[in-house]
Amino acid sequence: MTLSSRIRSMKKETLEDRENQLNLLHQEILMRREGLLHTSGNSLRQSTHSLASTGTVGPADASIRNARLLKDVELLNQTLQEELNMAPSPRFVTLQNNYWSMVRGLLPLWEQSLPGQRSSQHQQQPQKAAGKSVRHARSTK
Repeated sequence: MTLSSRIRSMKKETLEDRENQLNLLHQEILMRREGLLHTSGNSLRQSTHSLASTGTVGPADASIRNARLLKDVELLNQTLQEELNMAPSPRFVTLQNNYWSMVRGLLPLWEQSLPGQRSSQHQQQPQKAAGKSVRHARSTK
């Protein structure tokens, strides 16, 4: 046996091994596919069956369901009205007071920073001068 024939036989064996591996993988994929098709078919039949069973609701059943829904809505409205009429918790009142005091404190600063809203020229000029001095100090360093 020559060297070239040995190489060909080795390549042939390698290719046959690879083909066997691919055939096994192909069979495994087919089995998985069949299982998935079976599972999806079962779930489709179940959902179709459940839709068919719930889809055939008579007028009496619908009116009972509607009455329950109306009762639930009325109960929720009543609960919401009771909660709205309750006094707020002390923690909420404290948070609310702190928020509004912060807003009252920051409102003048915010109004001063708005362009075109110069209610007090006297307060604007010292801030501009201070800003220029800071910029001038940075540029001279």
